[in-house]
Amino acid sequence: MKRLVLMMACVLLTAVARAQFCIIDNEDKQPLPGVYVFNDKGKLLTMSDEHGMVRDVCGKVTLSMIGFEKAEVDADHFADTLSLKVSRIALPDVKVSNDEYIKISGVLRDVYFRNDTVVLYREGLVDFYMEVKNKKITRRIRACRQFDEPKRKNHVESMFFPKTIDLKRFRSLDGYHQSETRGDTIVYETIKEGRKVQDGMKTFKFNGMERVIIDNVKHSNLTSVSLFGFSYAIKKDVGDFIYNGNVHGWTSLVSYRKYGERVVRNSKKSLPIDMSFVCDFGVVECKSISKEEAKREMKDKNITRQFVMPDVLPASPIDEKTAVSTLIECDFHE
Repeated sequence: MKRLVLMMACVLLTAVARAQFCIIDNEDKQPLPGVYVFNDKGKLLTMSDEHGMVRDVCGKVTLSMIGFEKAEVDADHFADTLSLKVSRIALPDVKVSNDEYIKISGVLRDVYFRNDTVVLYREGLVDFYMEVKNKKITRRIRACRQFDEPKRKNHVESMFFPKTIDLKRFRSLDGYHQSETRGDTIVYETIKEGRKVQDGMKTFKFNGMERVIIDNVKHSNLTSVSLFGFSYAIKKDVGDFIYNGNVHGWTSLVSYRKYGERVVRNSKKSLPIDMSFVCDFGVVECKSISKEEAKREMKDKNITRQFVMPDVLPASPIDEKTAVSTLIECDFHE
């Protein structure tokens, strides 16, 4: 009996040891922090830490990070260093002058999960028009394919899905002072709406770009709601911005990823519903246009389903055809 227990303990220890590995850049051999690790259902498990380490994962996982090729590995049988191949991305073509408007064109992809099942998938093309004088931003969805459940099982869930990317919703977040450096990652204390938050923002540089990761849960005053038996809790809420260089402005934005996890209960007796989402946005072009051009384009409210997605987003954690096989295509809605 003791021998059996000892053998089982050894097996468990071995499994734990194999469930960790280090991710590095294939070219400079430096650790890669912030690599997304998805399970085979497309749900985010974790991100590599400031030293490129991934721990406590098991089974087949997919590694995804903008600027690098997607990689797949069986974490149960892998305990080594994994290098990701650099994938040269075309940075946004910035042509900004003194015209009245700046137009930012890009692509979006939203994936929403209930437990491990995709319940909504959308992809499309979007333009943002920013008035140079007052910084007001207007969004225009010009193309979108959306797949939803034939009959959404829980309309309460929909209330807490984040809306599709909209730059005008982002509020400023200032790095107050540097807290510490962890590997390639610099950690900052931040200020949002006059309130200081410890370790609220992390930054690091790679391939000539700068990445800013913001933990929105730390900045939120409201992380749970309970009313008439209904409850809603925010477990994770991450904003991930990548800029061309170290200038943090819309004209230098390369991509944005929002990830979150929510837990919903319809009543005190109901089982918890795990909800999560991965929303991606990649910039294709940024240029100046006149007020007349902007006004004319913004008047066009037509949304087409016939379009080609430019290849600027990080590798998708799911197989689209499989994910949408039980869903129906519908008009764009939020």
